[in-house]
Amino acid sequence: MGRDILVANGGIGATDSDFILDHLDRILDSLQPDVVTVDYMNNDMGSFAAGAVRIWTKTLGITYFEDEYWAVQNRRMTSIIQTVHKHNAACIYMIEPIYDYIYYGSRYVPNTRKFIRENSVRLGAGVIDPDPEFIEHKSEFLFVDQGPHLTRFGSQLLARIMAPEILAVLDAKKEEATWTDKKDK
Repeated sequence: MGRDILVANGGIGATDSDFILDHLDRILDSLQPDVVTVDYMNNDMGSFAAGAVRIWTKTLGITYFEDEYWAVQNRRMTSIIQTVHKHNAACIYMIEPIYDYIYYGSRYVPNTRKFIRENSVRLGAGVIDPDPEFIEHKSEFLFVDQGPHLTRFGSQLLARIMAPEILAVLDAKKEEATWTDKKDK
């Protein structure tokens, strides 16, 4: 793309949003990023599942389980975006690419995608949905062993999808800074 951009991968495998929230301020203080991308992955769904069993057994129906699930996800997402914005960085949520092995036929996939889109807009964060391009390349080797981990090609495809969105945010931040500098003079 003709631009030098420093990228720091703060992702830690087998963690969820609660873990990230415990460390996010410290990470953002040390890195001082302009843009933070957040991946909403299946660990977030799984980390709630253990607690959901307890909630569900204490109630009379699945409706409470689903309502509580989305309430927990909303609190997590809101906290992450607010923390990122507090550090003067833009936040972009990336919807996890669907891999058939785990999500095939899941009713949570459309709900999760809708949830991320609606809350990102409400909270002033961007959204990247790699699925259209991942579907286009479905016959290619994107995931390791049909699981959630991307192959090298899958990672390159994801980077190609994310780059224009991140560059657009960086350009907007640069334009805003230029306008503010001119206004202050």
